[in-house]
Amino acid sequence: MRAAVFSPVVVLLFAASVAPRVSAGGVDAQGAATPPPPLEGVRLNVPIPVVPDVEVFTPSSYSPTGAKKPLLVFLHGFCLPDAEQQEYSFTGSRASATTPPRQQTLSQVGLRDLVETEDFVYVTPTAPHATRYCALCNVGEDSPNVGDRLTVRWINSTLARTAPAFACPAWDGSDACCNPELGGRGDDASFVKAVVDAVVDRYAIDTSRIYLMGIATGGFMANRMACEYADVFAGVATFAGGVWADADKCVAGGGGENGVTNVLNVHGDGDLTVPIGGGVNFAGVPFPSADQTVDTFARKFGCDALPREVAAADDGDDFSLPSDGRRDVDVSVTKFEGCGADGAYVVEQWTLAGVDHFMQEKTSRGVFKAVVQWLTSKRRAP
Repeated sequence: MRAAVFSPVVVLLFAASVAPRVSAGGVDAQGAATPPPPLEGVRLNVPIPVVPDVEVFTPSSYSPTGAKKPLLVFLHGFCLPDAEQQEYSFTGSRASATTPPRQQTLSQVGLRDLVETEDFVYVTPTAPHATRYCALCNVGEDSPNVGDRLTVRWINSTLARTAPAFACPAWDGSDACCNPELGGRGDDASFVKAVVDAVVDRYAIDTSRIYLMGIATGGFMANRMACEYADVFAGVATFAGGVWADADKCVAGGGGENGVTNVLNVHGDGDLTVPIGGGVNFAGVPFPSADQTVDTFARKFGCDALPREVAAADDGDDFSLPSDGRRDVDVSVTKFEGCGADGAYVVEQWTLAGVDHFMQEKTSRGVFKAVVQWLTSKRRAP
């Protein structure tokens, strides 16, 4: 597997303080000099061209003059760009929202390893903006795991310090997650689109088979892309990702081919970081449940108007994933078909029983393989 680095030109907005209003100090009642009040600044967004590095991995079968390959763009989780996420794991006694504590080694690995066996080009941009807030860290305070609570407090206290500066790359996927400085108003969507355009311009890519996968904060961002750029992708998949709580902010739709794509939402019912039932971020901004996220896309994309209990009732699509424990992980599938003007698209939901935000390695690898195979079975009409 070969890695290459290219540099698409995109626009990144930086904040700068300008036009400070300066006031002189005074004297107190005893005649002692008092310091002037702090300077007040006005924040100004200044467009500055930047040249980010984006890693591209190609399978050994790839040739610039050979058959065009599918493209998979991966959007990382909070503070863990792809290279770090591929190496991150932790071991300890851990409970989920639905299972008692037990000794486990948990991770989110396995996606990059599929480049060769599933034969696709893999691109891993890092979020173009950083944040000094852990938008969902308040959720961890309710965790039954001491490690979660300690981690949340460490992150929050570290981010709150004036110095040394500490910031994490985080996608601006919605008003709730996960770049509060931008609150869903940033240019991350146009950045991801620019990355796709740059790869298509420089590599032999089958443009009917461009896919997007996001995990956690990257999952929120992937769903935002399904709202704003559905026509770019043959499929969008997320793990532990939501969408706007206000469904009207998801701007997908229009009833035509350009307004719809295939969507897969994967979520563990034991997730303590992005609860499957939804919640609020540190500032009280809500994010929806997995059910609400899927229902938003089913409505926006004009899928068959089945009641949710009917769409979930057919267990013929249910399956299981391997685990490091004594039993497999049960996956229940809810499917809304007939989406788009010609009914050719689907919105699907996989619920993983007992699975937390991080997974046992066998489960993690099994999830990513199943998701990639689901994605690469989809194709956009020419």
